[in-house]
Amino acid sequence: MVNSAPFPLKNLGLVTIPLAFIVGIVVSLWKSERQALEEFAEVEIGNLFT
Repeated sequence: MVNSAPFPLKNLGLVTIPLAFIVGIVVSLWKSERQALEEFAEVEIGNLFT
């Protein structure tokens, strides 16, 4: 049996934490919530008149 790792590091957090952060950003930008956008627009318009 051959022991080979895709990332031969002792601390995999050096790869997995930044990768998870990047995936989180990409997913949040890729999929937006229509209801959240509509509510934000209402709050933004309300702040203009106060």
